[in-house]
Amino acid sequence: MITELDRHLDMEALRETFLFANTPSFLYKRFRSDSSVQNLASSWPAEKLISCFQELMREKNLDADTAAKTYAVVAALSFNDTPEIRAFFENLPNTGLLWARELAQLYKGTLRQEVRYVQTPRYRNSSLVDTSAESPTTTVTIPNAGTTMTAVFTK
Repeated sequence: MITELDRHLDMEALRETFLFANTPSFLYKRFRSDSSVQNLASSWPAEKLISCFQELMREKNLDADTAAKTYAVVAALSFNDTPEIRAFFENLPNTGLLWARELAQLYKGTLRQEVRYVQTPRYRNSSLVDTSAESPTTTVTIPNAGTTMTAVFTK
């Protein structure tokens, strides 16, 4: 799986970022802004990313490339919000990864809580949607209009 990961990541850029990073915030933001990490986040399911993280953490030789790959996987996971990914970040400080506690806090800060209002001119009742909930999806039915709208809110 690590070999497959190598084909997806821009290791030269990630290695450089890792070697120059002097704070977890810098590392997190730069890795999240890397297009290869963004592509990894959108093309690999969470289960595969988590398995890859576990495999990388078992490596005996934690060189700069292995560390950069590990942080790239963490950054890729941070683009999504599922119960499985939340559990991953809750347990991240227990993995022994440098800056794990800080990265978990940064992930929590990435999950902006938003409240959206749905209001029709004819009906003054508004529906509130808390997007920090387990499933940030809601269905709103407008009474007597025969209209149902499903909204999916993302971070």
